[in-house]
Amino acid sequence: MSAARAPRAALALALAAAAVVTTVGRRGRRDAPSLLPLEHEPDMLARLARWDPSPPLTRSSRFAARAWAAPLTVAGLLAGASTRGRWRPHGDLVVVESARGALGQILAHRGFSAMTLGHVVVAVRPPEPRLLAHERVHVRQAERLGPLFGPAYLLLLLVYGYRAHPLERAAERSAWAQVPGPASGD
Repeated sequence: MSAARAPRAALALALAAAAVVTTVGRRGRRDAPSLLPLEHEPDMLARLARWDPSPPLTRSSRFAARAWAAPLTVAGLLAGASTRGRWRPHGDLVVVESARGALGQILAHRGFSAMTLGHVVVAVRPPEPRLLAHERVHVRQAERLGPLFGPAYLLLLLVYGYRAHPLERAAERSAWAQVPGPASGD
């Protein structure tokens, strides 16, 4: 692949994944999500739905986590650049607010508030604290799974759908524990 085609291919991949990769905030959802295991849920799936990895504590583990998630972060930076949104640092995250362009339209049309790729959150409006808490869980999941996060997320999405997706349930469970109550951004 030529050097000129690589950024376009990465952007196309990010846009294609935009409708399904780590998104949250369906319109009309005002109450807490179901945090209970699904009926007849396998134990491993129930554990995955509670998976909220702790942040890396040492300098070397933070470096390793960022390096392992770097391919997703690069895709996130390219996706964020395509939105013409406002870039804001939020601790270890880069948040692209008020996303426009194709990606912003896809997110808004599907009723999502944001999506996360690596350490980049692309949001259609400035994110509320609970939304950031939700997205930070996905960042930590991506730090553990690295480039396998995207395929694992998409496979689970195909099998379980968005509402029963174990990684989404884990992120919502953690976000509600940190910031209870309805998200005013939904």
